[in-house]
Amino acid sequence: MNTPKKYGSAADIYSQIDEAPFNLAQIVIIATCVLLNILDGFDITTIAVSKTAIAADIGLTASQLGLLDGIALGGMCLGAMFLGSLADLVGRRKVILTSISSIAALMLLTAFVDNFIQFFIVRFLTGLGVGAMLASIPAIASEYSPEKYKAMAVTIAIVGYPAGAMLGGAFGPSLIDAWGWQGVFFFGGFMTLIIAGVSYFLLPESLQFLVTKQPENALNKANAILRRIDKDQVESLPPAEVGRASGALGTILGIFDNFAGLVKKEMLGKTIQLWATFFFGLFTLYFMMSWIPYMFENSGYTRDQGGQAFSLFNIGAIIGVILLGSLATRLPLSASCGAFLSCSALLMLVFSNTDLSFVGSLTLILVIGIFMQGGFTGLYACAAKMYPSSIRATGVGWAIGVGRIGAVIGPALAGFLIEGGMDMKTNFMLFAIPMFLSGILAYSLKIK
Repeated sequence: MNTPKKYGSAADIYSQIDEAPFNLAQIVIIATCVLLNILDGFDITTIAVSKTAIAADIGLTASQLGLLDGIALGGMCLGAMFLGSLADLVGRRKVILTSISSIAALMLLTAFVDNFIQFFIVRFLTGLGVGAMLASIPAIASEYSPEKYKAMAVTIAIVGYPAGAMLGGAFGPSLIDAWGWQGVFFFGGFMTLIIAGVSYFLLPESLQFLVTKQPENALNKANAILRRIDKDQVESLPPAEVGRASGALGTILGIFDNFAGLVKKEMLGKTIQLWATFFFGLFTLYFMMSWIPYMFENSGYTRDQGGQAFSLFNIGAIIGVILLGSLATRLPLSASCGAFLSCSALLMLVFSNTDLSFVGSLTLILVIGIFMQGGFTGLYACAAKMYPSSIRATGVGWAIGVGRIGAVIGPALAGFLIEGGMDMKTNFMLFAIPMFLSGILAYSLKIK
């Protein structure tokens, strides 16, 4: 290791990461982010594969199930906007570890609920934790990646979410058959506890947070991280940001300050456009994530077949992210996202207007998942690249949070439409419209 250096600015410290290639320690950090998002995806979508079993056991209607989807996503909305903003103020590692531990406890608690009100409360609280994590993880993944690969690292980290949903679709039916719907939540809760423990040792604090906020012992902590990722240590840190009042008041004022950075004159137009892109994209994406298994079962297929369709949709996310991440190193990022999202909308119209066999339907669901989830996951990288590091978690969190308003409305609306007799193909046709709008908006963001 080189002799510790005295850097004149934070940019000099960050350039060590931005300009050097990936090393093993950085890859482990990105892999930890992926693992955390896998659990998030499994935890928040477990109810999708459990709907029919929960409905039969507790007597919930389709509209009540839709409201459960909506309230979990409402919790994600608030968690991303407000708890996620805390990550820029108190540390991203602290917010992530607190959130994942809370999610584990709430997943286990869910297995003991026996009525709609109890379900409503625990799903909302689970959503809060997931939202806080989803805002914080892209910031960590971006920060510990070289500049050339930041977009790819963020999209790979976020793809853990649909990968977790895929695992729910693959293993959920078997867990339900063996232990009832409660078995899915027990499994998710215990796995989340294990990964929370692993993350305690593998996930570092944000280097940007240590440099700019300089909490107690910041220099030693920053140097420990720099040693871990094989970078030059530093003799001292640049001057810290001028702080506000300490304690709760300072934290609250800091949240407002960070939000003001998102909507200042030169950023306001882009911020609103990004929010609208997330809103319309999540309106349709969470309709798909919440209702694919139920709609297939409601169309005469078995629970296993519904789970297969759900899994293939989320396998598509993994393929899509690899394709998008590869394109993003060569082509403008937001234009690639827009093209993917628009293609997924067109394919939804094909699905709704074509008579397909079960195998044909599964194939088309897979391809829709490739374009929809690959394109949407790229939007997280757009948000991370659009904002400076000091407000990155806040920027990503508010994009996720405002977008989750669409994610609340979409599945809830679908629940009422399905209860009213609207079939799967008609729903696909209706929900293709907001996805197409998301694609147009993403294309015009002009983020490289």
